[in-house]
Amino acid sequence: MKPFWCHYNWIEDTLRGYTQALRQVGIEDVVAIQRGGIFPGLVVAYLLDIPLLHTLQHERKSRICRWTCATPPEGAILLLVDDIAGAGDTLPDAKRWLEERGHAVKTLTVAYDDRTRLIPDFGVDFGGTVAVFPWERHRLNPAFLADLEKSSVELARDSAYEAVALDLDGIFLPDLPDDLYEINPAAALNLRTRLPSFPRSALPPHHPEKALIITSRHLDSRAPTTEWLERHGFGGYPIVFRDIARYPDGADQALCLARYKADMAVCQGVTAIYESDPLQAAYLSGMLPLTDVYCWNNDRNIRLRLGRSTLLGQS
Repeated sequence: MKPFWCHYNWIEDTLRGYTQALRQVGIEDVVAIQRGGIFPGLVVAYLLDIPLLHTLQHERKSRICRWTCATPPEGAILLLVDDIAGAGDTLPDAKRWLEERGHAVKTLTVAYDDRTRLIPDFGVDFGGTVAVFPWERHRLNPAFLADLEKSSVELARDSAYEAVALDLDGIFLPDLPDDLYEINPAAALNLRTRLPSFPRSALPPHHPEKALIITSRHLDSRAPTTEWLERHGFGGYPIVFRDIARYPDGADQALCLARYKADMAVCQGVTAIYESDPLQAAYLSGMLPLTDVYCWNNDRNIRLRLGRSTLLGQS
């Protein structure tokens, strides 16, 4: 199924649209289901001028609910909030648990889909589309999806599925001007092998064991590039080289290179990517709406996070 990127701003705009209807219902307190309901629950509490956000936890295996903070007043009209209502028992179990304690309960989820067991009173119908939230980028990693399908495998922590892609030139070492490659490609390639590395403190924040390099360099530069990385202490990084037969040099080079890097990022399940070229980074932010995209250039000291402030479509 096709994923739909639920950006923070999109979530807030969607929830803001329910404000008047929620006030008419007479909601007195907001209860967020941990963890997915915390952010939307907080937004709704602010929109309704409710000073305290109540939270509860649902244990999936035992299906037991419990309060994790102060309880709401007896008989209060509650709005139960989660990020998504899916095929699981969380929302129906929590609603029933609150009703058994004498509360009138309305439900709100950012999204629900065609597998939903309990359709919320407020929420966006995603049908057969998969809602992906900013706190779920680990779902981009094929390893997570593989573990999810295996009932016998216990899922690791979300952070275990993080995968970071780093550009090479401009991040690990200085980049050379494009015209130098055009004037004398051989000299440029030779010079590149003799350039110093930037200090490790200048690299983007990442765990080396969860990172790989996606470079625009051709496959035929594998040997000198690998030797340079090993010489400067970066030999442990997996590296992906560009196949120019599939991604040839062209008139719109930035677009071509961004397409190559986006395809490789998807194949590798990358959750964050650092690109040194501003134009390529801009293209990547459009091609990879589910991925954290950064422009990180040590030559020009650029540190910029890119992304869509609003979701314009599902293309």
